[in-house]
Amino acid sequence: MTIFHDCSNAEERPSHRGGGGPKQNDVMRYLWRYAADYGCAQGPLEGADVVITNDCYSTEALQSGLPRLKRMDGTYSTPELLGRNLPLNRAAEQADTVVFNCQFSKLSLEVVYPQLRVKHSLVVTNEVDPCEFFPREDARLEGSVVHLACVATHWGRPEKRGEAILRLARQSLHLPVVFHFIGGIPEGWTLPANCVSHGYQTDYAAYRLLLQQCHGMVHLAWRDAGPKTVLQGLACGLPVFYSHSGGNPELVGVDYGVGVPEPDDPGLVCGVPPAPEAMEYFNLYLGRLPQLRKALAGRPHRDIFQRMLSGYFDAIRLLAVKG
Repeated sequence: MTIFHDCSNAEERPSHRGGGGPKQNDVMRYLWRYAADYGCAQGPLEGADVVITNDCYSTEALQSGLPRLKRMDGTYSTPELLGRNLPLNRAAEQADTVVFNCQFSKLSLEVVYPQLRVKHSLVVTNEVDPCEFFPREDARLEGSVVHLACVATHWGRPEKRGEAILRLARQSLHLPVVFHFIGGIPEGWTLPANCVSHGYQTDYAAYRLLLQQCHGMVHLAWRDAGPKTVLQGLACGLPVFYSHSGGNPELVGVDYGVGVPEPDDPGLVCGVPPAPEAMEYFNLYLGRLPQLRKALAGRPHRDIFQRMLSGYFDAIRLLAVKG
């Protein structure tokens, strides 16, 4: 049995922007939950074989001398947020193995910080637990109204491009489409008549039910590296209308959604660029929605999820052997 110690959420980590969001990263939660299936267990630092983190290493973990694994998300690439990269990058250099959550995460780090020295790395693409997110058994397009989920912790974050979705909603007032905003709504927002706000959801069962009652998802975020909200939507049977940015093309592709083309250079920028005009592609998405939903019904969610778990546990066991 390989014992790993998860020191995520140490004092050294950057604070969560704007509050909200689960404290424990979902992938780390999955590693705790399914460890026994892979000959592993999460335990205290004393007696552990490997130390893992989703953000930074605690001082105690570093002093232990144990082999270290670091899960790496996307890289902040606007001037006001660059400082948030520093402790995360330091942890990446301290790690023996860095696991990136998608190819874009790896590329963005290499482009923004070409001088960073990572000992060993691999890409293990994000996925969500199909026991937590799954379609309704009777899921189908019913009636004439299409319901679309739009999910973010808080829509005030510029990179989530909530204003672009509002613009799309206003342009769609003549269509039988309803946009369901899940997440915190900024003060001053005026929602068009075809939009409904559900607020930030802390209960996964209630959140899943909202997704299951929709037919598709809209995610126009910029440089979202491995967005779990997109994966949650896919697992619930929702094809995604997305910006061709960050990890979206990797996760959704052409089989399970329609992307809006836009330049996606992963280097430094002055700020979040405006979303491209999307209405033409949105009409294409709506027209293809029945076919996309049929294709998505055949996506092997459980196999993909188990592949993700295997990637992490293989890396953990290998570090334990080398250590």
